[in-house]
Amino acid sequence: MAVLLKRDEFPPVLQCMLNHQECVSHMLFVGPPGSGKTTTAQSFAMAIHGKTTNSFSSLLFLNSSDERSLDMIRNKIYPFVESRMQSLFFQGKVPPKVIIFDEAETLTDQAQCALRPLLQKPTSEIIIIFICNSLSHIHPQILNKFLLIPFVPTTTDRLQSIVKFRVPALDTLFRRGDIRFFKQCSSQHTQITRFLVKILHVESADVLYTLLTEPGTPIRDRVAWFLLLLQYIVPLTKKEVSLWSSITSSDTQAYICEKNVKQILFSLWKRAMNSLIQEMV
Repeated sequence: MAVLLKRDEFPPVLQCMLNHQECVSHMLFVGPPGSGKTTTAQSFAMAIHGKTTNSFSSLLFLNSSDERSLDMIRNKIYPFVESRMQSLFFQGKVPPKVIIFDEAETLTDQAQCALRPLLQKPTSEIIIIFICNSLSHIHPQILNKFLLIPFVPTTTDRLQSIVKFRVPALDTLFRRGDIRFFKQCSSQHTQITRFLVKILHVESADVLYTLLTEPGTPIRDRVAWFLLLLQYIVPLTKKEVSLWSSITSSDTQAYICEKNVKQILFSLWKRAMNSLIQEMV
């Protein structure tokens, strides 16, 4: 079940819209991953519709990285907007339909422009919410139709209050890093994310070496993923980066035993993790 926010947990501008729904507009949530954009969008839709919200008639949530084409807009969005099923679930005044586009920056230009007629409709009929990490790929022809709402990284305390259980500070810091900036190709997104989560919780030199040498990806690529994560959070010195690189190079590995590689890599890993921990204190 998705975690939903209470009304008093919404940003002030959204609280104002809920209290004065004639002021609702199309919105563009922009900010780093883990800052609460998706949770806020879904919670806002639930607050607008109440307990009668359902994905068939009133709420449509799309991950634009999977469904980003012009055909998707024609075959899924417009039929949803034109459907009259919503009247079956509400008594009295029917609230607006809400369409949420997660990772909206991945929509093609043609797909974004095809939304212009919908963005010109009154928000008493339809509300469109774009969720993205950057505005650089939002088409300028539709950008001015949205109210821009920026999000900042979620603090540890805030994240704990939302999910209702203790969150390790290190996990929070990791969540605030934009892993999508580190991926080297789209097909490796899940693999990179899982690897980085595991490497933050290594307990021994053997475990670290096993993670770095798992079949499927060269050790240099895995080390590069980890270094990019560190560079994003707490930059390493050039000396440290050079040492990581030299130890994992194929030329070096031919002249150094596996045991020494394990120990040196683990020593470098501990220094890097100590830097992370100091940043959080």
